[in-house]
Amino acid sequence: MAGEAAAASAALPVFRSSSGNNLVYEKLNGKGPGIVYLHGISSSRIGEKANALEAYCKKEGRAFIRFDYSGHGQSEGSFEECNVSTWLSDVQSVIDNLTEGKQVLVGSSLGGWLMLLYAMRNPDKIHALVGLAVAADYTQRIWNSLNSETKKQVKTLGYYEYLSPYGDNKPVNYTLQFIQDGSKHTVLDMPGLEIIKAPVRLLHGDLDDVIPTSVSLALMQKITSSVTLDVIDDGDHRLSRPDDIAQLLRLVGECCKCDDEVDLCQSMDDD
Repeated sequence: MAGEAAAASAALPVFRSSSGNNLVYEKLNGKGPGIVYLHGISSSRIGEKANALEAYCKKEGRAFIRFDYSGHGQSEGSFEECNVSTWLSDVQSVIDNLTEGKQVLVGSSLGGWLMLLYAMRNPDKIHALVGLAVAADYTQRIWNSLNSETKKQVKTLGYYEYLSPYGDNKPVNYTLQFIQDGSKHTVLDMPGLEIIKAPVRLLHGDLDDVIPTSVSLALMQKITSSVTLDVIDDGDHRLSRPDDIAQLLRLVGECCKCDDEVDLCQSMDDD
């Protein structure tokens, strides 16, 4: 990652996160509320959803930012040395220092989990949340899915290799410290989501083979603000088909229109 980050820094801006790593980011200035895109694990700021959101913000004259977490994409850091706490620090640093006013956070998979964690800690910074296949408590799900032999390997070696069905056929090492750190950030079995007062919009594919729709259903039971869930027919974990992205942009556009004086988001629940 370090070589990629050094090459990228010449062309793209970087920001020093409180995690200690330089993060590559892309930003549009514009009106509020701004939109912050949070990508998934082993992914990056570059992809169909992020590109579509940037194009939408350019058209609307709206502020937008996307960035690579530590150990991802063109940012500094070793993936194996990072964890949920690292990436949450990255999110906190970027939003607190590179945005103004309230934001609409759009989180995909791990980004959806980070989105919730940030919102729980900074409810006054949130205009709305839009989550795609939110991987809440993902590390707990990882550990519970492992057989006894693999758990023993993780405890002995400190990691195991994971090959994502949506990656580039390059396995990544899921480390014991990553799994253990995630247990400090669970949201489904702990109080905290009730702190979020902004509207929450969830999208989930009914064919998701990474995060089941039951996770989004559980979030709906825990979130006390205005919350909706759209289950996408034949949708996989990525939700990157043209129709999926059109649905995402529709929800983001509606959330951006929400007003503190006239609760347009509440009327969205009645449609």
